[in-house]
Amino acid sequence: MGPRGIIWLPATRLEQTNSRDNYTLYDHSQKFMEDVLVYPNGTGEDVVDTFSQSILFLQEFGLIKSGYDVEVPEY
Repeated sequence: MGPRGIIWLPATRLEQTNSRDNYTLYDHSQKFMEDVLVYPNGTGEDVVDTFSQSILFLQEFGLIKSGYDVEVPEY
């Protein structure tokens, strides 16, 4: 997660190396972006729900932070 809650996704296809993972990552990121942009009117509501719950989980355990997070002191 980037500054101010920005999520970075591959914007272009990388040159193919010895595997097709580069193409797969780009293709999946494009499908994900389509699902998010048409939510809640598309068919990818499970994708958006899973993503939002994952972000909340990672924030709760301090694995990612955004510029909007508030530090809560421990007592």
